Amino acid sequence: MKQHSPRQAVRWRKTTGHALLAATVATLLSGAAFASPITYTGFTITDGQLGSWKFHNARVFLTFESDTADVQTTSILGTNVSFNPTGSARITILTGDRSEHARFAPGQIFVSYDHDNIGTGFGSYAPDHSVQPAYPLGVSLFGTVEASGSPGEAALSTDLAHDTGMNGHGWVCATFPAPIYSNTLCPAPSAPLSTDKGDLYLYQPYQNEPTPAGNGGYVPGAGFFFADTKTPNEGPPFSLLGPTEDGSPEDITYNLFLISDVALGGETFTNAKIHLSLRSRPARVGPLSGGGPNAYVNEEGFARVVIISGDRTIRATFAPHQVYVYFDPSKQSVGFGSYTGGRAYPASLTQNPSFDAQLVGAVSDIVTTPADASKYTPETASLVTNLQNETALASFAFSCTGFDPATTACSNPQSPAPLSTDKGAFLIYEPYRFGGTVWPFSNNWGMFWSTIGSRGD
Repeated sequence: MKQHSPRQAVRWRKTTGHALLAATVATLLSGAAFASPITYTGFTITDGQLGSWKFHNARVFLTFESDTADVQTTSILGTNVSFNPTGSARITILTGDRSEHARFAPGQIFVSYDHDNIGTGFGSYAPDHSVQPAYPLGVSLFGTVEASGSPGEAALSTDLAHDTGMNGHGWVCATFPAPIYSNTLCPAPSAPLSTDKGDLYLYQPYQNEPTPAGNGGYVPGAGFFFADTKTPNEGPPFSLLGPTEDGSPEDITYNLFLISDVALGGETFTNAKIHLSLRSRPARVGPLSGGGPNAYVNEEGFARVVIISGDRTIRATFAPHQVYVYFDPSKQSVGFGSYTGGRAYPASLTQNPSFDAQLVGAVSDIVTTPADASKYTPETASLVTNLQNETALASFAFSCTGFDPATTACSNPQSPAPLSTDKGAFLIYEPYRFGGTVWPFSNNWGMFWSTIGSRGD
């Protein structure tokens, strides 16, 4: 039986306009004790249009630069929220062959965290001045955004005034939370957001189709939200935001992004942004032993890791023949495995059988049972992969040397296996977990994508 959190989503209702919102915000309960600059970042993979450019499976990064003095903890129409409407917002959009940077017109974007219904992200104002808390990006429904469960989650800040990194389902939905509660899909936005590069539309291409049982409309993709009082001096990490057209046209680069605790060369980083990549050639993909007719592996390539923690960016190269990339639809799993730690180490994205399909599970379902494509929006089938094409997948992230893909339970989460790099031993942990014996598995999300003709870093 599917399990659903009672705290499913940001549920801000529409206000009657900016005037009511401003009046409500004036009922300030508390603010940041010490003012300092803060940068909020959102990350997802989705479709959209900027000006005349229509993009597909693009990495979308939203940025909102502000100050902790502008954070307000208040009640809006009976909902307790941390709210920041004051700042400069911009967007970066990257595909395999193009990147664009644009600034939003002032007064459109805000960031928020809903403490009652559990959700965070980048919101905006509709043409009628109503609030859209999950457009251009909301992060809600399971994941570390719930900031509960394991000690690692409980330690995450939700006040928008301190450093934090959270994840969950990634909603690009102007009518949120209607898809959750009404068994409907997120519609295309009714009006664009204004930028200096033209009108912007973002869409929600991947969803579970509505069902007679009334449990459709969920999004199987991931979203990430960060608050940083310190950012790397070099700006956003090149490994994620750099141009992808510099590589050989024959290269394929596999990427996996997650938030976790990690150690490198004897130094430990908590709640760090971690980007794993492996650059190879499509011709090196082969069948995955024991994985069935549609399972694939790429064991050859140049594997790296980039760790972003506060204002530091650390890059390391794995020793050869340690890390490989695989996709196994029979196990509903994709990721970076190793000969030292197994298929879930350093990181795998695996469908959790206790929840509605995540993108890894949806694509695996379509691969193994093509008729099941009707259970998902048509765009979902475009993500089917044999590791020789571009794709974008998401699910719960596991970094475990004692992993059972049938149950997604980890028997040995705190004893990772070291991997060798040019910066010393690399170890990655699994700090964000549902507790107890009912849900003994990761509550962390990750994103996997591949690009053709890219360096990855």
